[in-house]
Amino acid sequence: MAEKSNLNIEERFAQLQKANQRPQTPRPKIQKVAHYLRDRKHFAKHYSPKFVSIGPIHHGLTNLQLGEQYKLMWAATYIESTGLTPQTLHKKISDNIAELKDLFMDKLLSNYETQGFEEKLSWMLFVDGCSLLHILEKARLDQASIPSIEAAMERIILHDPHPKAECKEANEENQKNSDMVTYRNIQELKASGIRLKSSKTRRPGDISFSHGWLAAELTLPEIVVDDTTATSYLNLMAYEMCSDFENDYGICSFVAFLDSLIDHPEDVKALRSEGILLNSLGSDEEVAKLFNIISSDLVPDTLRYSCVRAQINMHYRNKYKTWIAQGCHTYFSNPWAIIAFHAAVLALALTFIQTWFAIYPVK
Repeated sequence: MAEKSNLNIEERFAQLQKANQRPQTPRPKIQKVAHYLRDRKHFAKHYSPKFVSIGPIHHGLTNLQLGEQYKLMWAATYIESTGLTPQTLHKKISDNIAELKDLFMDKLLSNYETQGFEEKLSWMLFVDGCSLLHILEKARLDQASIPSIEAAMERIILHDPHPKAECKEANEENQKNSDMVTYRNIQELKASGIRLKSSKTRRPGDISFSHGWLAAELTLPEIVVDDTTATSYLNLMAYEMCSDFENDYGICSFVAFLDSLIDHPEDVKALRSEGILLNSLGSDEEVAKLFNIISSDLVPDTLRYSCVRAQINMHYRNKYKTWIAQGCHTYFSNPWAIIAFHAAVLALALTFIQTWFAIYPVK
């Protein structure tokens, strides 16, 4: 640090210019989760493997030793199925070790920078690669109960995040109002006449909003919440937040959008009742707490879902629709409320008739 502080002004400008230079063919590298994500309370466990590690980051940890034994078994099974010798396959790794090292972030391989470190690294990559190929080879990708590669990709495919032509009116209307309505949770949306509907898909991009004469409809993709949800989303978001490549922050934006809908257990219950959310985690309160926790410190794309947000705000600003929807929500939300309303109307009508005949008796 002392050496850098003694730079003269020309050297500082040269350092600034160098910092702005990027490689001609940038390629994302394998790296650790950023420290500002790992160091958050109760979050570190979601970034660490429970049984088996692939690659050098967690290699050699004492709690993963049983997994290392299984990797050797899986690797041996895969090698046997190829009909090749272990030496032949290992040579393919060792002959390309320089190129493989370049796939990792600087200092990530510091634990291997000892005598014979290339041999250790090539062996680790050899075993990990063969064991992973065995797992992929034996996975039944045609069974719905086992997540397939296609299903995994489907979960992260997102549509164009930029506002479409039909959203311009809503966006322009919101820009005219400096006191823009902050986004509301499910309960407040329903009270303003916005119904929920499932898109029958699990793609985060399948979110839309449609207007009606009095009511409106918010379409959301199906969401499965279980014990792996926090780990899956947190690692996908950590990948998006890597600084060495450009991305659209699709998962970060999707989780932030869900968090804007889910504040209380009642919001989770409403999503469950419409077949949008499948709760395999526990209570509705646990699900609400989960999304409130994992959505902290996110970097969402402000343009993604801006169309939906703008349309919701425009619907909410229409007081005529909102008042009618709130009246229907208050007096016609369940059979007892409907009966009570009609009873009150009938009582009022009978009172009016009784008063009329009292004033103008029949002769």
